[in-house]
Order: sequence, then structure tokens, then C-alpha cells
Amino acid sequence: MDQETISLAIVFAAVASCVWAVWRIVAATAASASGSIDIEEDAARRSGRQKSGVERFVSPGALFRMRLLAAAAAPAFFALAAAAAYALGMDGGGAAVKTVICVFAVLAGVAGWFAPLAWYRRKARLRQEEFETRMLDLVSGLANALRAGMAIQQALDRVGAQMEGAMGEEMAIVRRERGMNMDYVDSLVRLEERMPCEDMKLLCAAVRLTSRTGGQLAEVLSEMADTIRNRREFADKVKSLTAQGRFEGLGLGLMPVVAFAIFYAIQPEITSVLFKTARGWCLLGIAGLLEFAGFACIRKIVSVEV
Repeated sequence: MDQETISLAIVFAAVASCVWAVWRIVAATAASASGSIDIEEDAARRSGRQKSGVERFVSPGALFRMRLLAAAAAPAFFALAAAAAYALGMDGGGAAVKTVICVFAVLAGVAGWFAPLAWYRRKARLRQEEFETRMLDLVSGLANALRAGMAIQQALDRVGAQMEGAMGEEMAIVRRERGMNMDYVDSLVRLEERMPCEDMKLLCAAVRLTSRTGGQLAEVLSEMADTIRNRREFADKVKSLTAQGRFEGLGLGLMPVVAFAIFYAIQPEITSVLFKTARGWCLLGIAGLLEFAGFACIRKIVSVEV
């Protein structure tokens, strides 16, 4: 076994050890965060502060530790990967190669700092979308329960107990707040603050007005359910009409990557120069940034807000 093979094996072993250590630390951090969520929720409830968005999944302290860990681990992982590529035959450059590696390591650190926040923001956005999709079931259920002769408090308890997912979790908080002698209108207002959306704002306004001035809340909720249903149908129609544009944007974004893979498979001796020189690494970095910017622009163009 030659010296180059031994060096490459050592580098890949170091990369594997780094990945394993990062995974263990992140798992331990997540476990400690999940274990302290009940204490944090009690403290937030006593102080009047509501947990919403990213805080529903991770505490600020745990998120900060994850971001620090990712910002420190990403440059180290990139440096090890660059060392592996150098062992495979990166030539020339000298100080230029070291400069390129340092620049990309800094970029990897910046990306690692923002990656955990982006991940949890995505989870919060998906939870928000799941909540909004169940608003029609909530409003329709309340309207039917009120027609059956229930009071609004009983309707909230009965319909909320039948909900699942994000809506079920939020309605469980509403029932718990009502168990603490909080007015149901205030509970709904706090729910709208935790999960802000147009439908929830309309529901809070309707319940608040009818509780003060009186009126047929069941009829108001029935009309609101029809409005939500029509708006959802319109949103689905817009989504189907823009599906072609989204598919074309995805195809245009992946086309350079597929073309590069094809060229590398046909003539690897030409395209492999990009991985063996400092100038090649710079070109790959610039191409990656332009690719990301173009894909983001196309995605923004084909996204239609309803």
C-alpha cells in the first residue's frame, strides 16, 4: 500500500470521525432541549409569553448552541474534504490553493451558522401551513356544533378534541387555558397571536363581536366556512395553472448540474481539472452561487401568493 493511499485513508477516517462527533453532539443537544421543554413552557405561561414559530420546536439556547456547533463543524468538514481532494491529486497553486480553501471554509462556516435556523424555520412554516389547512374543519365543526344547540365553549372543547396535528395541539392549549379560568375569547386571541393567519383573525373577530353584541354565530361561521372553501379552491386552481412554470424552473435549475455530470462521465480528464486547481475551485464556487441565485429567482417568479 503506497503512501498516497494511506494518507487518503487517514483523511477519510478523520472525516468520518468528525461527522460522527457532530452527530452525537447534535443528538445530545436535541435530547436536552426536548427534556426541558415542559419547564420552559411553564415559565413562558407564568410570564405571559407565548411560544410560537421556531420556539415550538427548540429553545433559543439550544438553537444557539446548534448554530455555533454547525458554524464550527462546517469549516472543519470542508477542510478535511479539501485535504482529501488534495490527496487525490490537486496540483499547483501553493498559496492560491490555501487561499481558496480558506475562503470556502469561511463560506461553509457562514452556511453552517444559518443552516439550523433555516431548518427550524422551515419546520415552523410547514406547521403553520398544516394549521391553516385545518381551519376549514375547525370553522365548519364549530358551526355544526352551534346548530346542534351547544354553547361556544362546549363547541370549542368538542371540536378541538377531535382535531389532530398542529390544530389539535393548539386547541389543546386553548382547552388548558380555559381550565385556568381564562375567557374563551382571550384564548382564541392568544391562539391567533401564536398562529397568525387571515382565517384565524376572522374567526376571532366574529366570536368577539357576537359575544359582545349578540347574533347568530352559527350563520356567521357557515358563511366564513364557504369563504374559506372558495378561497382554497381558487388557490388550488392557481397552483395547478402555475405547475408548469414551477416544473420548468426546476428543470432550468438542474440542467447545468446534469450537463456537468454528463460531461464528467464522457470526458473526465477535462472536467476533473476543476477539482485539481485553485482556479477550478473558484469557478465551481462562482457557478454554485449563480446556480443558487438563478434557482431562487425562478422560484420567486413562479410563486403566486393568494
